[in-house]
Amino acid sequence: EERVGLVVSETADCGLLGERMLGSLQSAKETLTVSGGRIVPSKARLHVMLLASPFLKSMCVINPAALVGFEIPSSLRLEPLDPYLCEYIRECPYSPLSAQTPSLQFDIPEALDALPHVVGFPVTATQDGSVDAIAMWWDMWLDDDCFITTTPHRECASGGKICSAWEQAVFVPPNQVSPVISKGDAVLIDVACTPKCVHVRLSAEPQGLQQRSVSVGERDVSVLNDKGRNQAYDKAIRKALAQVRGGRGRAVDLSRGWSITCLMAARAGASLVAVCDAPAGGGCGEAFSEILAANGAEGVVVVVDAGEVGSSVEVKLASLLQDEHENNVSAAGDASEGGKHKAVVSKEGPSAGSGKGLSSFRWTKRDVSDKQDVGRGKGSKSTRKAEEGESSRGCQKHGEEQQKPQQKAQENDRCQGQKITGKYDLLIVDPVDPAGMLRPNILGHVRFARENVLKMSGVVVPGSIEVVCCCVESDVMVLDNRIDTRNQCGVDVTCINSYAVKTLMGVRLDTCRHTALSDTFSALCLNLKSIGETGADQTSRVCCIRAGNMDAIAFWYRLDMGDREVLETYGVGDGRGRAHGEKQEPSDGDAFPPHWRQAAWMLDEPLPLEKGDILSIRAVCESSYIGFSVAKVVR
Repeated sequence: EERVGLVVSETADCGLLGERMLGSLQSAKETLTVSGGRIVPSKARLHVMLLASPFLKSMCVINPAALVGFEIPSSLRLEPLDPYLCEYIRECPYSPLSAQTPSLQFDIPEALDALPHVVGFPVTATQDGSVDAIAMWWDMWLDDDCFITTTPHRECASGGKICSAWEQAVFVPPNQVSPVISKGDAVLIDVACTPKCVHVRLSAEPQGLQQRSVSVGERDVSVLNDKGRNQAYDKAIRKALAQVRGGRGRAVDLSRGWSITCLMAARAGASLVAVCDAPAGGGCGEAFSEILAANGAEGVVVVVDAGEVGSSVEVKLASLLQDEHENNVSAAGDASEGGKHKAVVSKEGPSAGSGKGLSSFRWTKRDVSDKQDVGRGKGSKSTRKAEEGESSRGCQKHGEEQQKPQQKAQENDRCQGQKITGKYDLLIVDPVDPAGMLRPNILGHVRFARENVLKMSGVVVPGSIEVVCCCVESDVMVLDNRIDTRNQCGVDVTCINSYAVKTLMGVRLDTCRHTALSDTFSALCLNLKSIGETGADQTSRVCCIRAGNMDAIAFWYRLDMGDREVLETYGVGDGRGRAHGEKQEPSDGDAFPPHWRQAAWMLDEPLPLEKGDILSIRAVCESSYIGFSVAKVVR
């Protein structure tokens, strides 16, 4: 069998090794390459920089001040499944506490046989501050002279070609109190390499209490740290339950994953809170029960078990209509003090963190074991944003391997349900995904609950969702959505554009370079107390405020929380707008940032506009998906 003299790989993620580049090159070296064959890339070098950034820390470490009086038990630590964030740090608020420091360099062919394990080295602090995060990026040599770099800086002093397709890897120390350093300190850093991942930490990382680590979704910690969201929901839930006679109403919570809205309802006096999409798998159900107990809600909050882990929300809602379920809850309540309802936690599925994520890596004193270190790549913009819409699920739910025919028949009966009203007084909904889209089928879930579970006089929180839009010109959004032939060195791969998605998720409008070509306008209003199966359809006339080429319609939401209180998923007027690509100075508010990003509906081709042009923009919402059509109005 003929072998080759050159093997080329580009399977690097923002953390360099997260897509298992070394493993594929090792296999190629052994099975495909002639003796002395060349491998590209040939060499890699890692850089680190210490950062003060409450914003980045808020994505990984729970801030108790954001939890509106609730607590996570000290024995638990909720942490993202993956060991590092993928972020363009120049678009995040931060202050550098050190210069960029080369940390580790190795020849890739040699690393295939003997990868360096743990390497410790000092980083000199350039100013006082708290180390909230450590940013890491890499240089990768394609031959002896040419290398590419993922540096966040605008220039590379050593002459590398700066690549914008990769973010930087951000490692966040797990402790709530960040280590404080002073200018001139020599801060010791550990870098550990396994064939599947790079890990970075402070050598003198303070050791807190012995805690059980529970892996959660990439954005779940950010949701819990969103103080503005938590305060708005807490106020709305209190008011809704206060209107119920006796103040002891019953609530259904459709929030997904690690939400504390059920705790808010319990604290506000609800006699029963039924949670239909609680965390499960990987120890999450047990941890959720501990959180309920720590906040005095164990006898009030019921995690609905419809007979199978992973059952649809409709199945779980339908199970609330069955007298059998009512009897089971009452029986559980009889076993608890005072006859209250006892939490019924769904059965655990396979561990969400075992063998599937990068977090199985564990530091030892000066060595590394990677036997369980199974990972997936991170840092590709298109891949990350496609996955981001599902990140709020927290730990994934897994079905049981088998289900008895009798159980299946019971579940089918539950699906049919009965139209029994007068059951619950409050329906709590968390309709917007952290990536800026409506949650899949959330309007169908609300409609089903409203027609079958909620009292006629029941309240839905939020009461409505307003879709707010702005016409924009943005080369960044375009390059993130489709291929530009000018960057392809003469190779035509534009056929890939036929597979481009219409909606770009996970857009941060406060830092993404764009120009507003219109004022903001209301494109749709979705009343959650009355929206039907046909969704919503609305046409607006929009005037252009400046000339430009329209590339997209950026959109976000305003949630009506009652009493003229509005929770907006993009703070246009909060002073957080920043120029693209510039270092952002952190502020106190960055410890509680809004967890939502925004979305953009992309036009197939730029639409040239002049100031004063009128556009007819039709917005349609079907099955919780929002789409648009745009046409110029001929005057």
